[in-house]
Amino acid sequence: MLADGLSLPLAAGLVRSMAALRDPGEAVGAVPSTVRLLDLLDLPAPDGPSVRTRWARAGPVPRVVIGQSADGPFAVDLDRDGPHGLVAGTTGAGKSEFLQCLLGSLAATYPPSELAFVLIDYKGGAAFRDCARLPHTLGLVTDLDEHLTRRALRSLRAELTRREAVLAAAGVSDLPAYRALARRAPAPGAGATLGPPANNAATDGGAASPLPLPRLLLVIDEFAALAGELPDFVSGLVGIAARGRSLGIHLILATQRPAGCVTPAIRANASLRIALRVIDESESRDIVEVRGAEVISKHAPGRALIRSGADPPVPVQTARITGRAPPADAAPRVRAVRWPGHGDPRPLPPVAECDGAGDLPRLVTAVRAAAESTGWQPLPSPWLPPVPDVLDLDEVPAAPPGCLALGLVDHPDEQRRSVLAVDLAAGSVLVAGGPRSGRSTALRTLIAALIRSGTAEQVHVHVLDCAGGGLGAVGQLPHCGTVVGRDDVVRGRRLLARLAGELDTRQRAGDSAARPRVTLVLDGWEPFVQAYEPIEAGRPVDELLRLAREGPQAGMPVVVAGDRSGLGGRLAGALRQRIVLPLTDRGDYSLAGITTRAVPAHRPPGRGLLPDTGLECQVAVLGGRPSARAEALALAGIASHAPPPLRHPPLTVRELPERVPLDSLAPARKLLSAVLGAGGDDAAPVVLDLGLLGPGFLLAGPARSGKSTALLTLAHGLLGSGTPVVAVTGRRSVLRSAPAGVEQIGPEDVGALRAAVAIGSAVVLVDDLEALLDSAADPMLSELLRADRGITVVGAGRSEDRAGGFRGVGVELRRRRCGVLLTPSPANGELLGVRLPRGLAERTPGRGYLVENGTLTRVQVADSSGFSPGAGTPPSSAARRSP
Repeated sequence: MLADGLSLPLAAGLVRSMAALRDPGEAVGAVPSTVRLLDLLDLPAPDGPSVRTRWARAGPVPRVVIGQSADGPFAVDLDRDGPHGLVAGTTGAGKSEFLQCLLGSLAATYPPSELAFVLIDYKGGAAFRDCARLPHTLGLVTDLDEHLTRRALRSLRAELTRREAVLAAAGVSDLPAYRALARRAPAPGAGATLGPPANNAATDGGAASPLPLPRLLLVIDEFAALAGELPDFVSGLVGIAARGRSLGIHLILATQRPAGCVTPAIRANASLRIALRVIDESESRDIVEVRGAEVISKHAPGRALIRSGADPPVPVQTARITGRAPPADAAPRVRAVRWPGHGDPRPLPPVAECDGAGDLPRLVTAVRAAAESTGWQPLPSPWLPPVPDVLDLDEVPAAPPGCLALGLVDHPDEQRRSVLAVDLAAGSVLVAGGPRSGRSTALRTLIAALIRSGTAEQVHVHVLDCAGGGLGAVGQLPHCGTVVGRDDVVRGRRLLARLAGELDTRQRAGDSAARPRVTLVLDGWEPFVQAYEPIEAGRPVDELLRLAREGPQAGMPVVVAGDRSGLGGRLAGALRQRIVLPLTDRGDYSLAGITTRAVPAHRPPGRGLLPDTGLECQVAVLGGRPSARAEALALAGIASHAPPPLRHPPLTVRELPERVPLDSLAPARKLLSAVLGAGGDDAAPVVLDLGLLGPGFLLAGPARSGKSTALLTLAHGLLGSGTPVVAVTGRRSVLRSAPAGVEQIGPEDVGALRAAVAIGSAVVLVDDLEALLDSAADPMLSELLRADRGITVVGAGRSEDRAGGFRGVGVELRRRRCGVLLTPSPANGELLGVRLPRGLAERTPGRGYLVENGTLTRVQVADSSGFSPGAGTPPSSAARRSP
């Protein structure tokens, strides 16, 4: 100052007189430091009628005021200045406030029938919390993964296709022409502002009744972070924006740090540029192609440089909408600064006072009230929300005729959902998934849908539950014939054999349409293979695969649930319809031909992918909750409506009890007949007619297998039918305790034996054939077998001794090929000339196979301990079984 010749007091006075001046960069007196949006909109106290008045004055193009420049209120025109925009501003610059201001101004100027919003906030959704309540907002997206990204892009492309079809049907080339056509057409209803239906399509009436087609504005906050993690999404949006110019689709991209993310494609498509305060000059040039945005004061939030096309940037103070209005009955309080002796007082901005809700919530409430007063209906989103995590089967629409409804399928390319339906006549079904993925739940849902499709006369169900008992409740249903647990491989083997035989019968007869549909449901492919592959060299597995391939054409489809292993190998080729539930390893989806990119991050139980189409689906549950108990109760409710006794009930392979009391069975009444126990597929009483079976019957088994118990049971039964019984035994035989009426003869007392059998029509019971080999009775018994004089010899011996014997009565008994093999090994079948199932070990005493002239029947011999003659139940023809 001394160099300029100014004294220190004079310099100090000069500085003080200049203190009230503002930085020229802030355009003192030209661009205000703060602007309230509601004042610019002339809505100081917004309500429904005032908003409706503004809507009535709205022009055909989306032009709205967003702030104030040196020349007064500043407006943007999405058609002329856009159609797409780019917004940048660092933390505290007012970017989120600007986006809210833009959306609020648009909503207060145009009704939801004219303009719709889709909001994407990658930072969590806080910026658009209030705007999401606007009737214009079709959806707010706050979390995107790669799968949701692809889904959103597919839906938006479908929206473009839909709009192109609507314009083509109306005979116009762009949205403005279509809007002009719509204004000339008759209104759909007095004062109504109706949105398009969920599945839009052009009407046949053309210009007579055009569909509502609002402009669509997509706003993305923090697209730089989104582009960094999901680059395909932003690039796909830009591509959609380029195609949507004539279709009324506008895109606004906003970010804090534009460096590196403003690509040439974005710059070419975004003619409207808004640069709030940014970090450095390069970012300012990225947005508005000039410097200046980097020097905006951090104390001036909302100050921006706005550029449209090739026009130079304009300094604008964007409007404030998140604050509160001052009290209506009080003037603003003004603070003034005066340096003593220098200049006039300089007023500072009014101090905002709290007066109820903020401007934005008040405006949103007013806009909603205006929409509701016009009969507004919610508009459909360009993409539907994902299918729900839990879906009740009762809420699923009906499936096409002949199909079963299991849930919902998402069709983002068509902006719709459809019923997840399977057609069992078209092929068997595989449900693949990892642990706790909902496999058993899906099977319960399918079974419920199946039994609802027909009566118990028309629909039969059988279950192999190898996964742990999740399908046990199905056995309550009248439609269900057999439920086999994971450990009961003997019954499971028999069930498969019966079904294979039924398939043969249907294929020979060619009358499948006249027979019930028989569905086999297998839960647990992997444990099934482990348990059944060792049996008969894997024959049960081969039978199931044959049923899966050939059964649907004969009305006998198969439904299988398993883990990833089911997606490859023989099973995958046999089951034509597949639903892939959540798998543990995302790479395993490739086994079904599904790429990793198509796999959603959110995969609740029951969420599936369809390999043939890649579409996402959700399998429904029973009873509204995904729990075995709730679904069991729902199945029980279905079973409570049981029909009357069925004329053609489903086949059954019942479980044999471990003990069958003899007095629980109806006694035989025919001479030479006796009840043996329970057996067969229906676990019914088994009655031996020894008069028909011939002169010899062999009981063979290892030690403690129940041979002597079987002899005692036959003794009681034969006496009950009036048949003379002779026991040839040693001193230690349990037959010594046979009931009174059984004549006891020693192995050396040939005379007594000859006299006992001279009466004819008698049965000789022989225990411990091994001890009888060199006795005097042995040749006589062999003679009785060869002579066939009406005397039946029933002999019991150890199976290993019978297999190695070459002489004696035991050899003659083997030749008759009738008897019971108790707890046998597969090799024991040679004793009676039959082949026993391999891998089916019988360990229960008294359990084995009745062999009648080459026919096998699985039996449990009755226990006669505590038996009292006459205690048996009356004979029942329905429960009797004779060879």
